[in-house]
Amino acid sequence: MGITYPLLIQEDIAQLQAAEKAARDRTRADRVRMLRFLKEGRVAGVSQAAEVLGYSVRTAQRWWQCYRAGGLAALLAPPQRRASHCR
Repeated sequence: MGITYPLLIQEDIAQLQAAEKAARDRTRADRVRMLRFLKEGRVAGVSQAAEVLGYSVRTAQRWWQCYRAGGLAALLAPPQRRASHCR
């Protein structure tokens, strides 16, 4: 049995399209586009979405984990920078 992405993605397609258009940069738009593709059933899973969007499977898996943990807001949040150490 596979994952039923349309049931796990809380937002509807119109909300995802609006979030995709409102995204500040291409990467964030692609994150939402991945969710939209999964919700619409255009792709069978995260691996296929990664291939279609031109990202590594691991990157798409991280995006999916981020969405599952914190929803759309977490997926669109700016990346946290690691503190640089003085040399």
